[in-house]
Amino acid sequence: MIGYRSFIDGDERVAVSAIGYATHGSGSSKGASYSATRGGAEGGLDFRATPKSRWFELHLLGAASLTGVSAEGTYCVDADGAYGIDCPEMMPFFRHATAGGFYPAATAGVSVDVARHFDGEWHGGRLELLVGGGTLPRVIGAAQDSAHTYASAGLNVSVAFGEGK
Repeated sequence: MIGYRSFIDGDERVAVSAIGYATHGSGSSKGASYSATRGGAEGGLDFRATPKSRWFELHLLGAASLTGVSAEGTYCVDADGAYGIDCPEMMPFFRHATAGGFYPAATAGVSVDVARHFDGEWHGGRLELLVGGGTLPRVIGAAQDSAHTYASAGLNVSVAFGEGK
């Protein structure tokens, strides 16, 4: 993963980011196996909606990404031959499948930053509410089906400590 973030205005109210990422994984267990490579890019925006403050700031957040996937695997399927299951010990039925493509996603959120911009080891805290959605690959009956859409929501709490300002 490699990324860059910078303010685009003199008041440090608007920050943009760009991130590139790639990974590869593989594994096997009880006759089932997989190999997958994933890579993509994400662009983000952080808009401070209130004046800069040590005690309280409201931020509006957004990001969009595009991820490329290339995967293959051998796995056991359910009695209908459609969906992957844990392989039974007696007479497993294996299928081999591949999946790949490009999948977009987006996230929006709001955060409250508290007790920030102090000198010393304490760098503040953040309460963040995020919602997102996108697409991902789906395999049914060992054949890649159309992309599947998803939605998500999350609440994050973070605290930051470190050296200096």
